[in-house]
Amino acid sequence: MKTKLICIEGIPGSGKSSTAQYISRKLGELGYKHKWWYEEELGHPVYVYTDAASAMQTVTDLTGGNYRDVIRRALERWERFAELAAESDEIIIVDGCLLGYLTWSLFPNNVPEAEITDYVMEVERIIRILNPCLIYFYQDDLRAAMSKIIARRGSGAEKHMLERVSQSQYGISRGLAGFEGMVAYWQNYRVIMDRLYDLLQLPKLRIENHMGDWPAYYRRIHAFLGIEAGEDACDSMADLEKYAGSYSYTDSAGCDQVCSVQWEAGKLIVDGLPQVWTRTALLPNKNAIDFDVASLPFKIRFLLNPVYAHMQLHMTGPALLDGSGDCMAARINTG
Repeated sequence: MKTKLICIEGIPGSGKSSTAQYISRKLGELGYKHKWWYEEELGHPVYVYTDAASAMQTVTDLTGGNYRDVIRRALERWERFAELAAESDEIIIVDGCLLGYLTWSLFPNNVPEAEITDYVMEVERIIRILNPCLIYFYQDDLRAAMSKIIARRGSGAEKHMLERVSQSQYGISRGLAGFEGMVAYWQNYRVIMDRLYDLLQLPKLRIENHMGDWPAYYRRIHAFLGIEAGEDACDSMADLEKYAGSYSYTDSAGCDQVCSVQWEAGKLIVDGLPQVWTRTALLPNKNAIDFDVASLPFKIRFLLNPVYAHMQLHMTGPALLDGSGDCMAARINTG
């Protein structure tokens, strides 16, 4: 497929970022120039806000009824993005951007569906020069899907997701609260997403993914995009176990923290790093030194400190809207 823009959509936790990262890794292995813009990445070329402060101003505009001005600014950003992407020789991958992003903000503020639809249709017109394509994940059983998301992301994320619903104009006007209110909210939103998907005229692929059979889903994506499957980097190399252990680092507030790298079922699992979900897998690259943090735009490299002869963990990557994930941690000597 001769596309310059791959859009990946679905509700939170449906696998958008994991799939965007998978495609990015695959394109890199095949030698394609590309850029994955993670949905929470600072400086995202489509977003009308550039940092936490401007994001709050956008929220104020939306909650105050000034949503048409926000839509206007968003369309201007899409116009500029399309112009730059058309001039570039890169393939751009975005997750949660076409059916997510602004629609996720318009919907909870009770913006009429007709105006949400007009916005998305105008975006489609703008990006047509990029020959865009769309991969859309959905779940028939949203209750089970939301339970899995909460179990994966932890109590802090659950609190945020519940408040996002119960404190929104949409949730307040319909008395939505608690887990059942959150399920109802996303069920109603999915109705709109399904309608938008049907209206879009670009090449598209819809996948019901509640079973979690990602090898099968990725085979469908390979066929859809017309890319070779290739061979994945080995993720069960026995010598990776040498990186396991507890590591200490100083966080952005100057406080001492401890994170862990565990070897489980042939994989490295990290826990306690800044900006990283609990118990997140590391995806090895073919040199077995560099790793991608699963579902996130961060890279980790393990290096042996030549002076102190202990292992160090270096995490680098782009800044996110709520802070940086850059970190250097030293393994704690337990011997």
